[in-house]
Amino acid sequence: RARTEHGRTTGARRPEGALTKLHLAATVQAAAPHQRARGRSGRGLVVRRDDLRQATREGREGNLVLFVVDASGSMAARQR
Repeated sequence: RARTEHGRTTGARRPEGALTKLHLAATVQAAAPHQRARGRSGRGLVVRRDDLRQATREGREGNLVLFVVDASGSMAARQR
């Protein structure tokens, strides 16, 4: 499988550079344990940049290379 921008979501990670596809559930999970320390008041969730998570996606590989070797010796037996 290849990691691509398209395909099914397989997980989340911290973004490297610009955030392209936000993984909302993972972002909320990362921010939730810190709410008391951040002085949260009311019903809103305090989310900081280090809480953001990007979706990791996995797609199908576009090409396949198959290398097959017959090492059984049956092909060489015909030459004898």
